[in-house]
Amino acid sequence: AALDLLQGRLAEQGAPEQGPLVPRFALVTQGAVLASPEDGAPDLAGAAVWGLARSAQLESPGRFLLVDVDGEQESWDALPKVLEAAVALGEPQLAVRGGSLLVPRLVQVGGRSPSFGDGGSFLGCKGTVLVTGGTGGLGAVLARHLVCEHGVRRLLLVSRRGAGAPGAARLVEELSELGAHVSVAACDVSDREELKTLLASVEVEHPLCGVVHAAGVLDDGVVASLTTERVDRVLAPKV
Repeated sequence: AALDLLQGRLAEQGAPEQGPLVPRFALVTQGAVLASPEDGAPDLAGAAVWGLARSAQLESPGRFLLVDVDGEQESWDALPKVLEAAVALGEPQLAVRGGSLLVPRLVQVGGRSPSFGDGGSFLGCKGTVLVTGGTGGLGAVLARHLVCEHGVRRLLLVSRRGAGAPGAARLVEELSELGAHVSVAACDVSDREELKTLLASVEVEHPLCGVVHAAGVLDDGVVASLTTERVDRVLAPKV
């Protein structure tokens, strides 16, 4: 529905050459982003809509505005003034919490880059760590990082082609030389039954103690050229 909405708006607005005079279109969601420490888990469908709409913003600057509210009546009441302020200030994305306007900013939070966040480190993990998309370029980098930086000694690398993926054998050899026990399996993680079988294959003696999700399907295209089938194909492994 969001894709249809964005594409319809792009078609109505005409060619990008019309520039900044094209009126903005505001897409309002509820609970789709984490904007304050008090926010609970985000709405997953809404979060995906934000990702799609942010791509549309990058491709067509000035045309779309993203607003997320917390569902409180005071936030809905403040929405008209918030939209007016956002347009005046040129803010592309914002949130309304308790009637107050919040905008995203990048800030430096410390001198050391976080790894997996508080309580999320794999240091001391004695079981098996599953890496989806584990034989791909990103998966291979993450696997090396887990072994060298976090001391992980048992890895289960999964991809749709498994051991038949290009470079898989060399990756296993490299990680083994670094002291890790590595298994490679073929599994489409978007298939619930395949994933269930995969998880059941993990040795009881070395239970699953962590998952790093790097699986993905590449099907590039600007928003105007996307179809629901293409979106499904790319989104499925992420879900």
